[in-house]
Amino acid sequence: MTKIDVSFHLEEQNDGYNQWNVALSHIPVRTAYIRNHSPVFKINRSRTNAIKIRDADDIPLELPLVLVSPYNSSEFPGEINLFEFKHPEECVYFFGSNRMDMNKQQLGNRKPNYSIWIPTSEDYTMYAWTAMTLTLYHRNYWK
Repeated sequence: MTKIDVSFHLEEQNDGYNQWNVALSHIPVRTAYIRNHSPVFKINRSRTNAIKIRDADDIPLELPLVLVSPYNSSEFPGEINLFEFKHPEECVYFFGSNRMDMNKQQLGNRKPNYSIWIPTSEDYTMYAWTAMTLTLYHRNYWK
């Protein structure tokens, strides 16, 4: 079984609900820790657990937290280029949402072990589910 977990934020059921599901159905993930105030997200894959959380403090401490953030983020600038990042064997990749920037409330008191960014043109805005797909593809298939 895979040792990869993810965390993302849903503002409402229509906030990329289908995109997150499609991405999670193609890449093996053990657990999705979902930060939201909407009904519990149901993953269309029986092998992925979905757990609703308030913030990163609810993620087990023994799992390293990998924050995926834009390079030029004012709040959480990425420090390591995805293509230079050596992925931990076991970790939780922490993403924002499709509609809003990540904020300190989503992290709670937890500090990320790593902060990575995906290289793009400066004016390109990437949906969080796309960032998750690229990150997990890089981890699993990029050689």
